[in-house]
Amino acid sequence: SNHAIDQPFEHSRFGSKPHHHGDLAESNHCGVSTGARPMIPQHAAPPCHHPQGAVLVIVLLTLTVILGLMGSLSQLSVIQHKQSRRFEIQAQADWLAESAADRAVDRFAKSEFSTDTWTVTLAEFGTIQVVTRAIPPDSHQSSGRLESHVRLAPDFVSTPVHGHATRHLGPKAPTTPQPPQSHGKTSP
Repeated sequence: SNHAIDQPFEHSRFGSKPHHHGDLAESNHCGVSTGARPMIPQHAAPPCHHPQGAVLVIVLLTLTVILGLMGSLSQLSVIQHKQSRRFEIQAQADWLAESAADRAVDRFAKSEFSTDTWTVTLAEFGTIQVVTRAIPPDSHQSSGRLESHVRLAPDFVSTPVHGHATRHLGPKAPTTPQPPQSHGKTSP
């Protein structure tokens, strides 16, 4: 009798092959059974290689690293933007204080004051008050000074920004004329 005819055929994607009852159950190359019968353990199993799985792990790790870098770069960008805005506001506060000090010097020359408040309206900050104080001289040899101060507190900075400026006042000329002093001999 023909042996191939008596045996049932097992179909695979590569074609049909006769199935012998004493053979092992069908298994893939990593020892995982694909048939219904239990496998006989093998002593030296060939190494398992899953190239698709390794590629997937590499792709996932690469994506994780890229996402981490993108998150860090976006965070750095936000921090740099906040710092540049704060620097811009600081420069604006300093310019306002300088302008107020120059304005106060002119006003102080016309009439003395102890405090001068200059109100400025800015599109970005609204109404700002720049305060200038007149500080009298400490002694007859020193001169007085004017100190201007402004505080800007926009919504997008966590702490207010302060601008300061100081102008020294020259010595005041005496109001009553004094007789000239002679430094020599007097003649009779």
